[in-house]
Amino acid sequence: MYKRQALLTDTRYVFYTLAHPFNGFYELRFHRRKNWVLIGLLYLLYGAVQIFKTYYAGMLVGTDAYGTNNLQVFAFSLFPFLLFALSNWSVTTLFDGNGSMGDVLMVMAYALFPKILTDIVYTVLSNVVVSEELVILNVIGGFGLVLFCFLTFCGLCVVHEYLPAKNILTILATAAAALVILFIGMLYLQIMSKLVGFVSTVVLE
Repeated sequence: MYKRQALLTDTRYVFYTLAHPFNGFYELRFHRRKNWVLIGLLYLLYGAVQIFKTYYAGMLVGTDAYGTNNLQVFAFSLFPFLLFALSNWSVTTLFDGNGSMGDVLMVMAYALFPKILTDIVYTVLSNVVVSEELVILNVIGGFGLVLFCFLTFCGLCVVHEYLPAKNILTILATAAAALVILFIGMLYLQIMSKLVGFVSTVVLE
């Protein structure tokens, strides 16, 4: 019963954070425990919406979903957030940031809520608009993305206790760190693939 009440209370904070980002994230960071159930649900909902968008977007904006793997769509839709959280946490530890990786994941989960809503509206409307009205869809999609970026920026300022200028600097450094992590990851996978292939060849011979 208590967990259900806590989930309902924290769900209200999603809307409060949307209207008052700095105050909302401050309360979540310093006065409340992170509700990982709600955070997980927001990410799961975003992944599910991306699958819905892949299959049911209108012909004017959709792509051919034939042979699409749902798990692959889900994983690729959430991977950028995990990569950003890891990169941002790695960078901010060098820039005296006070937020943890969990705090960054929390910030992006709450910031995703308006994008989830706009993506649903985008997908539904894409089935009824004509080509001359595509600008409406672009505005809706762009609004959701801009709001997500704005809320994430505000949240990172709060959890790391940064001024805006320093937050911008660390976000740029985060992008560079993400590229380095991707490069190292791809290099590691390539080496492991060659190693497995070599071992398999030796065993077969």
